[in-house]
Amino acid sequence: MTDMRVVTFDRNAGVCRIGVDDEVKSATVPKSGWVWIDFSGPLDSGTRTMMEEDLQVPALAVQDASRERHPPKLEMLDNYCFLLLREISVDDGSEELNVSQLSLFVGENVLITYHALPCVAVDQAVDGLVGKEITHNSPQSVAYLVCRKLIDICTPIVLGHEEELAAIEDALFDQAEDATIEVLTRLNRRLRRLRRTLAYQARLFDELRLDSSAKGLSFDRYELNDLFENMDRLSTLCQLNQELAVDLLNTHLSIVSHKLNVVMRILTVVTIIVLPLGLLAGIYGMNFAVMPELSWKYGYFAVLGSMATVATLLIFFFRLKRWL
Repeated sequence: MTDMRVVTFDRNAGVCRIGVDDEVKSATVPKSGWVWIDFSGPLDSGTRTMMEEDLQVPALAVQDASRERHPPKLEMLDNYCFLLLREISVDDGSEELNVSQLSLFVGENVLITYHALPCVAVDQAVDGLVGKEITHNSPQSVAYLVCRKLIDICTPIVLGHEEELAAIEDALFDQAEDATIEVLTRLNRRLRRLRRTLAYQARLFDELRLDSSAKGLSFDRYELNDLFENMDRLSTLCQLNQELAVDLLNTHLSIVSHKLNVVMRILTVVTIIVLPLGLLAGIYGMNFAVMPELSWKYGYFAVLGSMATVATLLIFFFRLKRWL
């Protein structure tokens, strides 16, 4: 079942209030004001009929708004400017992104919003308007307020990634652990998802600000510039952070590879030193009857001296080549 919330604005009285459903069904809007209708939850047939017949929203636009997944879009309809956006949030104690759709139909004297899932931006906008002095006194300005709330909710998420990457970068050379690969891969995936959504929405606001007077709707040019600049900034930060995550991942792999090469070099040097000593030991460990050195009383000491000399020369050579 779809829940409906109605907020009526009276410009003369300078206040807004929560209305009742009958105000929508009878299409009664204050003569000196306008109305904001917020639908939430699964879109039932009755609500769909109300949107299409009473509020004159095209059926295809309602269908787009009710789709579970749809890219952000901007479309100019006969009576409305249709904005389909995404709200991005993170649950407390969870690292997964929550992405929910929000549809806005901005008309001359009506603003319609629809979201299948709870929308923090809409709730914050309603709480900041109802019962208080009107500072946003048109559907376009309240639509800006809701979009601005979407940006404000997303901003700390983007900046949090920047801080997390900075901490990883500082600790990378001291703690190049295998878990770092998982962390950086997860961050790269999240940033790619964020960047895609924010880039869509930045382009959407850019298109809208270039045609802010479309269909006679009085969007404020400065408000649209603010939406575009902030959304574009977040998109650019996501791109930079994603590139940083990839660079840190490559650096981490390089550090791990370098450490492995150092270990392999030490093992190789040890093997090379031990190999001729093992050769000498193997020769004099053979059981042949005629081996002159076996009957020589200084033979044992001579072989040990030869081993020590070979090992010393090899170590000196490796030090000279800076392999040790």
